[in-house]
Amino acid sequence: MRNNIRKLGYLLLSLLLILIFYLSYIQLEKGSYLAEHPRNKRFIEKISQTERGKIYDRNGEIIAESLLQENHWKRYYPYQYEISHLVGYTSDKYGTAGVEAAYNKQLLGLTDRAKFLNFIGKIYNENPEGEEIFLTIDIKIQRLAAELLTKTNKPGAVVALRPSTGEILVAASIPGYNPNKLEETWDELLNDENAPLLNRAFQGAYPPGSVMKLVTAAGALSNGYNGKEKFNCPGYLEVDGFRLLDSEPHGTLNIHDGVVVSCNTIFGKLGLELGTKEFIEQAEQFGFGSDFGIPLNVRTSTISKDKNMDTTELAEAAIGQGELLVSPLQMALVASAIANQGEMKQPYLVDEIVTSKGKTLHQNKPRTLLQSTDSSTARYIGEAMVDAVKLGTGKAARISDIKVAGKTGTAENEHGSPHAWFVGFAPAENPQVAVAVVVENGGAGGTVAAPIAKQVILEALR
Repeated sequence: MRNNIRKLGYLLLSLLLILIFYLSYIQLEKGSYLAEHPRNKRFIEKISQTERGKIYDRNGEIIAESLLQENHWKRYYPYQYEISHLVGYTSDKYGTAGVEAAYNKQLLGLTDRAKFLNFIGKIYNENPEGEEIFLTIDIKIQRLAAELLTKTNKPGAVVALRPSTGEILVAASIPGYNPNKLEETWDELLNDENAPLLNRAFQGAYPPGSVMKLVTAAGALSNGYNGKEKFNCPGYLEVDGFRLLDSEPHGTLNIHDGVVVSCNTIFGKLGLELGTKEFIEQAEQFGFGSDFGIPLNVRTSTISKDKNMDTTELAEAAIGQGELLVSPLQMALVASAIANQGEMKQPYLVDEIVTSKGKTLHQNKPRTLLQSTDSSTARYIGEAMVDAVKLGTGKAARISDIKVAGKTGTAENEHGSPHAWFVGFAPAENPQVAVAVVVENGGAGGTVAAPIAKQVILEALR
């Protein structure tokens, strides 16, 4: 009998210890997470009682603010579909997304410094306030990009950056939504076949088509080629019984000429001669497989499922087809690295975080993310991109008195018409902006995407 009582005592003691450890884990490890979870009712109530910090564009234009309605603070967005994916939303019912989610603690005043300031303010009967955020986005260019995409009547995205700093000037995704009416339209948004809640600029996954030839060119020039070698293009490339077709027979060309006329044969050959290992390593030097350290959801670009491609798959990947999938952000960064002498800067969205009184709490500064290629290779490819716009497939991106460097892409798509691509930068001799444009099922990149890039570049350079 005593033995049974002892065993029961041990069992109860063990359960008590387990309970103590579990509650300690919840309190110490998960406490902050649960306390600030968007579905926590106490947290939701705190949101409604706190003047959430404003979000501004780079020029001080308000793009998100809180308005007092019936003793509760409600989030208001002056701009809707143009920037909805980037800024995101704040909803009692559906939580937060975008910058609103990534910087939730700062905007709600839940950082240690904000809690202290709000505690002092409470003594003086002041309402609690969140910190304010200045983005690197230029809302004027962002709106233009969204409008230009909308006119195509097809989904798409535009990303534009400053090559020398990594500041993201534009991250437009169409279709968008109105975050002011999120709860009323939620079911409609979820059921829309065009996926208006998807941030195509950062999360879109597309075959890049011929814009990938820039990466293949960099790989070849970094692995033994000097750019003067001649190749013959009969209009196709035979690979293990598979024929990789070209737009036409281009005759005898070098790598520079191959970029200008977007020759599949040359870049298929270069990919095969590089080999899978070197090709993948070069792609990774341009950021493939990276989320770039951006605190929003970013789809990493992928080359193949197992990185063990056969010759046909490698040749296809070298011209931007096959299993290769990239985001518009990825290809904007490829253009940006070439524009910046081969150096890829860390992309960033938030320029500054300040108190409600304007005191700077955090300032982002440019830093190098990757050395994608050497400066001579970047210069060679950049010159070829200038001629691609001047003489080749990118003529629709030409701007008088401004030298534009660019590359078009028409990416085959098994689900419909090809995706239209354009990547580039300007002015070519002193790049101030790099851009990537994709229009889903848009057709030819030189016809559909290049004119959009031209207008975005023009606005960015004003």
